[in-house]
Amino acid sequence: MLSDLAELLYWAACWIAVTVAFLALAAYITGSRESWVGVSTFLAVAAAIWVAGRLALWLSRTKQARNRRPRTPTA
Repeated sequence: MLSDLAELLYWAACWIAVTVAFLALAAYITGSRESWVGVSTFLAVAAAIWVAGRLALWLSRTKQARNRRPRTPTA
């Protein structure tokens, strides 16, 4: 489940990054300083979501590695 969350967050960050690219293009074309505020805000949100996704993926992998350890037989 954690790996599914990580993948969802990763793709959400990718789509936000595409939106940021369009906003940056619009801000560059219009030369509006207010548009750059939106670009930086969306970029910060995308980065935070990406970091959360990577953290969830890392936690998922450590949990899976812990579950895959061979169990030692008890006497």
